[in-house]
Amino acid sequence: MSKRKRCDKGTSCRAACINRDKSCRVDLLNQSKELDRASRKVRQAPPVKKSQPQASEAAKKAAADILAFYAKGEPATTAMMGMLAKEHKMELVGLKHRLKGEGSLARKIDSEKRNFGGDVNKAAKSMSDVNRYTFQVPPGKYGDSVKAILSYFREQGYNLRIKNYWAKDAGPYRGLNVALIAPDGRKIEVQFHTRSSLYVKGKTHKDYEEFRVSKDNAKRRELWERMTALSRRIPMPKGAMSVGGPESIKKIKLEPV
Repeated sequence: MSKRKRCDKGTSCRAACINRDKSCRVDLLNQSKELDRASRKVRQAPPVKKSQPQASEAAKKAAADILAFYAKGEPATTAMMGMLAKEHKMELVGLKHRLKGEGSLARKIDSEKRNFGGDVNKAAKSMSDVNRYTFQVPPGKYGDSVKAILSYFREQGYNLRIKNYWAKDAGPYRGLNVALIAPDGRKIEVQFHTRSSLYVKGKTHKDYEEFRVSKDNAKRRELWERMTALSRRIPMPKGAMSVGGPESIKKIKLEPV
């Protein structure tokens, strides 16, 4: 029988630590369960699941065209990301979602085309997450590892825009998002997470989707407070705030609708 490890909270449990820096997972999981129980008490009967709206034929064609363009460069980009993950002892997660689905992309194009005078092709070209990757980074080497990868991107001719959401008051999201523009013009999204920030991202996904579309300010505040309660528990990885300049530090604020 394997020995039980004792985490830094003094709790004896199996797989107690969520990160290599031994940040205790017990508190995070317990708080998550408490928030779930509170949520069930205040929620009414579950809403009837609505089918996804159908995208226009023009948006479907624009989505197919832009995906064909991205598919040409995706294998080489994925190979590069895999090489970087291996070199820096990271893990690439969610690779099956590295290309956005055609239906989802078409619906997003329809929702964004109003910002481009109704032009679906311009809306399609503006999409920044058609091709996306997520790195899970060891927290003890977070800053140095991420900066090394960003330097490599620059050396390969990529343009970068960094959004650092690791500040303690950043809002309900923790992580570092980088918008890349490849030499051939493709826009690629790269996220750098720790195991614990990925866990919380998954745990708050449903609340975030409801928050994003809700027009009820009281409900939005309730959802916001639930999400931020969990995000505050995420340990700050070493060197996270050193990635990017002052202009890269971003905070998400609760704005009324």
